[in-house]
Amino acid sequence: MYEQEAIQPSLKDNVSLRTLIWVRANLITPATYWTAVNMYRWLSHRKIVTGSSQGEELEKPLMPLGFFKGMSKTQARVGIAAILKMDKAIAHQRKIASAYDKFFIKHQVSPPTIHQDYFHTYLKYPILVRDRAQFMERANQQKIELGEWFNSPIHPIIKDFDAWQYTWGNHPVAETISSQIVNLPTGININEVYLTRILTFLASEIRNILDGQAG
Repeated sequence: MYEQEAIQPSLKDNVSLRTLIWVRANLITPATYWTAVNMYRWLSHRKIVTGSSQGEELEKPLMPLGFFKGMSKTQARVGIAAILKMDKAIAHQRKIASAYDKFFIKHQVSPPTIHQDYFHTYLKYPILVRDRAQFMERANQQKIELGEWFNSPIHPIIKDFDAWQYTWGNHPVAETISSQIVNLPTGININEVYLTRILTFLASEIRNILDGQAG
């Protein structure tokens, strides 16, 4: 039923998505990551490019006009290609995560706790830090890619919580974690040279990293 009601993505949507995918695959490197992220957020907020969350979606808890769209041909094509490479990608992500685990154990910091019955694919590797703003700024300076997910209990909303029927203080654990969490990269672009740079950066920030990590 919902699929039948979905708006078909326009030519502009498909062109925009193809462009973003090409840029991500060909132009985004550790050196350009933060500049690209900031530009992407600026463009998506102004609806110039398609963003995961953008414009009116972040202003009020009402579905914007034209919001409910189906999957584009571009997304379907890229998704199918990614599924075919999924096993290789997951193996790589787990390898990088294992390197992070060993690093933290060496530095007497508990790595994320994963239940023994779970097979974690490590799309990202979450850690908790004392001062996230400082940590992110230094990562920016060192050209280290970091993910910013769950910056609040109702991410991506980070202000005017009452408008979204969330009362700050109701969920103190989630609020604390969302103020401390950052996500280390695990993607296929993490080679041995880049991994060494990330671990060197983490070593320089080890006093800012909290023990007892987010799993």
